[in-house]
Amino acid sequence: MDFKKKNDDGILEKLVHINRITKVVKGGRRFGFAALVVVGNQKGSVGIGQGKSKQVPDAIKKATEVAKRNLIQIPLKEGRTLHHDVKGKNGSGKVFMRTAPAGTGIIAGGAIRSVCEVLGIQDVVAKSLGSSNPINVLRACIKGLKSQKSPSSSLEGKFLGLIFEKSSTRTRVSFEVAMTQLGGKASFLSVNDLQLGRGEQIEDTAKVLSSMVDGLVLRTLEHDTQVKFKEKLKKSAKGRILLIILGKFSKV
Repeated sequence: MDFKKKNDDGILEKLVHINRITKVVKGGRRFGFAALVVVGNQKGSVGIGQGKSKQVPDAIKKATEVAKRNLIQIPLKEGRTLHHDVKGKNGSGKVFMRTAPAGTGIIAGGAIRSVCEVLGIQDVVAKSLGSSNPINVLRACIKGLKSQKSPSSSLEGKFLGLIFEKSSTRTRVSFEVAMTQLGGKASFLSVNDLQLGRGEQIEDTAKVLSSMVDGLVLRTLEHDTQVKFKEKLKKSAKGRILLIILGKFSKV
């Protein structure tokens, strides 16, 4: 189908598929129609809906209303393409969508093209790998789009600890700003805060922090401190924590 309609509210409606339904009853058959519609504002919002009625216009109207109630927001790179390649699956429907450079256009057909047009995607390469059923293809496409993550949320819910034996304003601010921009949080932990300045062993500090943070930045100039911290963290966290070591290694 290639029926498009843009309302005053900026929502673009596109009819994807019309299916005739036949119900056998006593005395004959009753015919109806099922409409599949996708809507979007061409700025990152998209929704799909189905509607049934005895008349085609009524079925389309019902499907459009359902789609508008189910609008979701999809992050787009530069407002024109995907942030990264995605795969989606729904039942026997499978789709693969790839990000593309500017000027590529929408290289896709059928239901996938409809979603891209109303969503506002201008450059994408997509392929349906499974069933050609438009409902399954649409749902697989939406699942794939929802699975992508924008750079601003790639570290959402993650916590980074900064341990500096020797202070560095530029390094500290760089990590804190970067974590904030990626959706995570960073906290500066001075030597006195961790009791390292009062005789606490570096191994004990590594053991305690291993269960509380997702990543650690260790800035120290002592090679022995780096080795002890790394070994203890490796045993306690079992590879769950990312460790970044800053500083010069002393000769051994």
